[in-house]
Amino acid sequence: MRISGGQTAIYINGTGISRLVEPIDAGEVVSTLQANVNAIFGASGIVSINHSNYTWEYDHKDLIQINGARLLEVFNGHPEVNILGAHGKYSYEELWDVI
Repeated sequence: MRISGGQTAIYINGTGISRLVEPIDAGEVVSTLQANVNAIFGASGIVSINHSNYTWEYDHKDLIQINGARLLEVFNGHPEVNILGAHGKYSYEELWDVI
């Protein structure tokens, strides 16, 4: 999903949900992530946040504020996912460790 006028991409999965969960745009990253986590929990699902380094949309400072999400994407082979990080940006492994 894209939020706030199409500028920020949020990728989140709900596994084992009991009903359709429509994406929620709450206007900014943390509130949008949290609203969608809550909606997935409300449908009895397990939450996974994906592609946290994809085009640097959000980082550990955002993710650590989210309550209830316990899974992060382990690997993604897409060339824009930035698995290894960059100058001043955490790799996936460093991100997991910080969180």
